[in-house]
Amino acid sequence: MDQRKKKILKALVNSYIESAEPVGSRTIAKKYDLGLSSATIRNELADLEDMGYIEQIHTSSGRKPSSLGYRMYVDELITLEDLSKEEREFIRNNFLNEAINEVESILKVSANILSKLTNMTAIIKPPIIPKGKVKLIQILAIDDGKVLVVCVTDMGVVKNKILSFDKNLEIKALENINKVLNTYLKDVELSQIDKNLISFMKFHMKEESELLAPILNVIIDTLKENERENENLFVDGVTNILNYPEYSNIERAKKFLQLINEKDALESMISNDDLNIKIGDENEISDAKELSVITSKYSLKGISGNIGLIGPTRINYGKVISVLKIITNELTEMLKTLE
Repeated sequence: MDQRKKKILKALVNSYIESAEPVGSRTIAKKYDLGLSSATIRNELADLEDMGYIEQIHTSSGRKPSSLGYRMYVDELITLEDLSKEEREFIRNNFLNEAINEVESILKVSANILSKLTNMTAIIKPPIIPKGKVKLIQILAIDDGKVLVVCVTDMGVVKNKILSFDKNLEIKALENINKVLNTYLKDVELSQIDKNLISFMKFHMKEESELLAPILNVIIDTLKENERENENLFVDGVTNILNYPEYSNIERAKKFLQLINEKDALESMISNDDLNIKIGDENEISDAKELSVITSKYSLKGISGNIGLIGPTRINYGKVISVLKIITNELTEMLKTLE
């Protein structure tokens, strides 16, 4: 494709992304300073259609990009957009204003920011990580006979629970319980909490050993939740698709919403590449042939997780890619604070 055709294709894609209306030669000639007449542009559009880069919906209508046209645009013609000051502040404020101290919180906030800034459906897949280990256990007296049990895993899952006992715990007793728990359970996986380990802890907790069982239940629940986190997909902005005129058709919108509810399909659509863009027919799943799927990956303790953005093929690729790159970097940096 020569440079003139590329300029015309870029103008057509930009115009179609902005208006959602088929684009004609007159529109391109008036809107973009290409130094070409409407007749010349019309001839070039005919060639681009023959080459498969654009499509004409009706004989008398203008043209729109095909999947191949979008691919050429993304690979060679796109101009990445800088985020505005307001958008950068929105990202920063959303991360800072949330009480983010665990992996789940960070992933949820990231998905929400992505969906709002791109007007697409955001999907974040946690890393496939080894089974969680206990990182810290803290027992704190809060009231008569009541203690707060805090358990943190090495992957940032935090569980808090208030337990009630028949007696008040002295400071020395709490210190001993904390010491025993952190001595014997630090870096321990769920499968390693067996009868022998429990017996050792009971022996060292002495007269407070009867308190071990309810405290252990909190710890075990935390480790189990850590494992469940690996199976979750964090999804936000599912109904954003309804904002696009292409999906004003109820059946088409319903088809998209059904796809988003299929976990296996979503996982298969999310690539593990640093940046991957699949447009229209490039998607293997038949129900995604009219969609664009843009994916990236982030890191947690050296293990990668994945981010996906799903929407119609008519999206502002320059803006979406810029947002995705920034959030991917921010997400990775935020997760480092938990390591």
